[in-house]
Amino acid sequence: GIVKIKNSVFYKNTANYGGAIYNNSNELLIDSCVFIENSAVHGGAIRMRKTGATISNCRFFDNYASTDGGAIKIVSNSSVKVYSSIFKGNRAKSSGGAVYVQDQAAIFFINNLVVANTGFNGAGIACVEASPYIINNTIYGNSASGHGGGIHMDVSSPKIYNTIVSENAAGYNGNDLYEDNGNPRIENSLIGVEVNFTDAEKEDFSLSPLSSAIDSGRDTAWLRLPKLDLAGNPRVSGGRIDIGAYEYQDGTNVAMDWQSPRTWWAERKGDVITFRVSEQKGANLLLKIYDVSGKQAALLSPVVKAGELMYQWPLTSKSGEIKPGMYILHMQDNNQTLLRGSVVVR
Repeated sequence: GIVKIKNSVFYKNTANYGGAIYNNSNELLIDSCVFIENSAVHGGAIRMRKTGATISNCRFFDNYASTDGGAIKIVSNSSVKVYSSIFKGNRAKSSGGAVYVQDQAAIFFINNLVVANTGFNGAGIACVEASPYIINNTIYGNSASGHGGGIHMDVSSPKIYNTIVSENAAGYNGNDLYEDNGNPRIENSLIGVEVNFTDAEKEDFSLSPLSSAIDSGRDTAWLRLPKLDLAGNPRVSGGRIDIGAYEYQDGTNVAMDWQSPRTWWAERKGDVITFRVSEQKGANLLLKIYDVSGKQAALLSPVVKAGELMYQWPLTSKSGEIKPGMYILHMQDNNQTLLRGSVVVR
């Protein structure tokens, strides 16, 4: 059967194989878990051997392997999908500061952020006699003392699509990619070029409006991508997928009210969104806007025109810019009925 591990924290565990989890037989589902400062000889947080697993929405911070796979080591024909996860500050004394893949393991590594990991070879990802699919990842600022700061390929043929590999460093060769008797397939990826993130110094790796990664990815029909990017926004925006783990949100969508058939209309011009609400009367109804954490982002007073309530929401103000993402709209009508809607700011 399938072993499911969800919403768990693994902290400072140690072992020979897999500091937190070692799997040699079961089918695993690991979702929304955090792995911090675990250590092992092989696979600082997780080691997989001859097994299948799905690892999703997890965080791997500061794990360590005294050989390979600072966070995860996958070997011996395992079938593993890793997506929508963050790998930061993991270390391996040998190869694969974050992730190590060996022996033709069937791996799909999708929609992940790999940043500030270290190792001798392949500080981000190390592939040994393996051909993983590396799709829509951001691999940035990793440092190898040997070869391949971003990705190290040893007799390997990874398929690299829609992926950013940038600003990595190596002591010898291949700051971003190092190929040793391999044959990688690389399409629609940004390797070793400036990407224009929103603010990499503050670890905001979303795309700035000037980024060449926007709308530059390849067709998504067969790439097994999740519906959301790493920030929880729609994975495809503007009609074509972006390169990297984050999708630039370049428009405004409004969803139907989920309590009644009433619709919220929105129109964006520049940095101002104007909302219209049908079938509402009165000029004293306040529109409250919350982010997904429940923090109030705006409190708007209406303007009434031709029987419609209209609200204007500036996305820039003295207090700063409104970040892309989902926002919830609340308004009580004259009967004190709470009306709800949602808007996606892109």
